[in-house]
Amino acid sequence: MKTRVLDNQSLLDVAIKDTGTISSAFDIALSNGIGITDELPANSELNLPGKDYGFKAVIDYFRRIKKNPATGIDNPETLVQPSGIGYWAIGTTFKVS
Repeated sequence: MKTRVLDNQSLLDVAIKDTGTISSAFDIALSNGIGITDELPANSELNLPGKDYGFKAVIDYFRRIKKNPATGIDNPETLVQPSGIGYWAIGTTFKVS
């Protein structure tokens, strides 16, 4: 079975939507020759394992609500940057007066 990757989907998104569990991400990565943290190009096809992972209710849920998980970050600059004494640099982010 094959699935098409949507914009901003990670391997974990594909796994949960198409098999019902993120543990299948390892099998999907192995069968497609990719790493589990690789960025997936939108509109690419992935082979899915023919295995039943026993989470049909999760698969049915995503089909029923007609939503697809897509947790990728398209603009990393919008992430909250850590702050505090462990991250400050004197003269740059920490002013001494």
